[in-house]
Amino acid sequence: MAKIEKYTLKSGETRYKVKVYLGVDPKTGVEKRTTLRFKTHKEAKEALANITFKRSKGMLNLEESTNDSLTFNDVYQKWLHIYEGTVQETTYDKTVIIFTKHILPKLGKFKIEKITVDDCQLSVNQWRKTLKRYRMIKNYASKLFDFAQMRGYIEKNPMKLVFLPPTRMLETDEEVESDNFYSKQEYKYFEACLESLADLKKKTFFMILGNAGLRRSEALALTWKDIDFSNQTILVNKALKYGRKNGLYKGPTKTYNSRTISVNKKTIDVIVQWKHIQEEQLKLLNHKHQGQKQLLFNNTNNGYINPNQPSRWLKDFLLKNNLRLISNHGLRHTHCTLLFQAGIDLKTIQQRLGHNDIQTTLNIYTHFSQQNAQAAPDKLDSFLEED
Repeated sequence: MAKIEKYTLKSGETRYKVKVYLGVDPKTGVEKRTTLRFKTHKEAKEALANITFKRSKGMLNLEESTNDSLTFNDVYQKWLHIYEGTVQETTYDKTVIIFTKHILPKLGKFKIEKITVDDCQLSVNQWRKTLKRYRMIKNYASKLFDFAQMRGYIEKNPMKLVFLPPTRMLETDEEVESDNFYSKQEYKYFEACLESLADLKKKTFFMILGNAGLRRSEALALTWKDIDFSNQTILVNKALKYGRKNGLYKGPTKTYNSRTISVNKKTIDVIVQWKHIQEEQLKLLNHKHQGQKQLLFNNTNNGYINPNQPSRWLKDFLLKNNLRLISNHGLRHTHCTLLFQAGIDLKTIQQRLGHNDIQTTLNIYTHFSQQNAQAAPDKLDSFLEED
């Protein structure tokens, strides 16, 4: 017979628990028991009365009783086991980091069915104060609640009722920071500074990002087979990934699609120069050239370059030349905004950048348009002052 037991936490607070015999699991033949814990004697008494009533009516079952004690973290572990088999290793690792670093510290210990909209709102408000992509964190937490609802652990997803401040731009896989790209004048000066960069590997890498708009991971996965010198094109059909199990490896692009990008002669000429220099460097390091399979950008062991390395390359180069600091992804966004300025249509830009959804391209365009709108009064004044 179940009964209420009183116990004391390390903090000195009093709690109550009810040990419940659930019967024999029909799947395993093993007897199952669980312990339900409550803050007040009243809550424990009500739960015990409910259990006693259900047992007398033959309504008590394993799944129903154990759901009451499932925490957010318990449900997360169930969901993660399924989720792992549906995504790439890099995506799985990123998801685990998001949950363990941001979501579980806020919600992990709460019983899943006891989490309220207010609890979720408080978590989102705290994420918003410290994280730029707090909406993404909120969406991941919401996925877990959707899973819990689908499994019958909760009736509704409380995260869907959280209030978010209005935003002018949807957050997507191409989040745009207000100052993380160059204007036309800035990029022209950037290219002028590149002319004096002696390291052709770095110079080629920066030009491919800025003049072809590749993602950093896509550029690091390029092989010489992907460069068509005659037609001046670059084939983008893979990206450098990192996983806990496999380390660095080549996988599909972010959108799982391939694309062929035309580049200007200036970029092709630099790529040709780097090809010759790379061959000489490989000989000096006693590494065999891999032919068409040879990486464009290799480390001293002729393997993959650490994805963080190009960030240090760019920062050092920008500081040395007194250029405003932007990221490698900022060069990609620079390419995108310059295409807008050149009058290229949205569909062509979408295909060139490899955006899966044209909405992503529109988001960058909207941001660019807002920048122009803010500058409109000054441009008008300058125009009116002209003779």
